[in-house]
Order: sequence, then structure tokens, then C-alpha cells
Amino acid sequence: MQIEFKKITKTPKEFELTLDNIRFFGELKKSLNNSSLVEIDSTLSGRLNSLCDRCASEFNLKLNEKLDLKVYNGIYKGDEEVFEVEDVIDFKEILISEIELIKNDYHICNECKDIKIFEIEY
Repeated sequence: MQIEFKKITKTPKEFELTLDNIRFFGELKKSLNNSSLVEIDSTLSGRLNSLCDRCASEFNLKLNEKLDLKVYNGIYKGDEEVFEVEDVIDFKEILISEIELIKNDYHICNECKDIKIFEIEY
């Protein structure tokens, strides 16, 4: 799903995108202070196949993440973290990027969460 930057207004507009078992939905609107900045108030929910970082077994990671994202049309020169685009916002690209960030985090399965003692390297 893509939307042209110039078609986004200051009035919130709803969006929804599903990829595999993950739903990305919320509202987007142009910033009141900067017409080149879009604010996305969204949620990422569903299940993601993941590997346990302790035992390496596969498990389903339940997602219910609130995401407050900002998208800038052009090269952003501020201090905030933003997605930089050129005239078109690609929600699929944003969703894939957020999924990859979650995958790169540290995850352990429920069985390993119950283990009280684990190896410590010296």
C-alpha cells in the first residue's frame, strides 16, 4: 500500500495493511508544525515466527506494539528518528522495516523463561 505525500492532509486518515500474520493499522496526518512531516499513530499486532535466543527452538512471538512513527518527505535534518521518503509513503516498506527491528531484538521462548539458572561466561 502506497500513498502520495501530497494527498495527506492535517485531518487524520485511517489505514490498514496485513502481511503474513501481522496487521499494521492506525491513523496518519500531516504535522501541524511542518508540512513535510507526516505523523503515524499505529499498532502492529499478530504473530511472528521467531527463534529462541537461548535454546534456538522456533516459537510464535505475540505482537501488540504501539508505534508512533514520523515520515519526512526529503532529507531530514533534525534530531528525531524518521523515515525519509521521496513523494510516496510505502506502508509495506515501513511494516517490513519494523518487523526486521523486532526480529533483531532478544527473544526467549516460554520454556526458557521458566528456567531459573542459566550459563554465565567468565
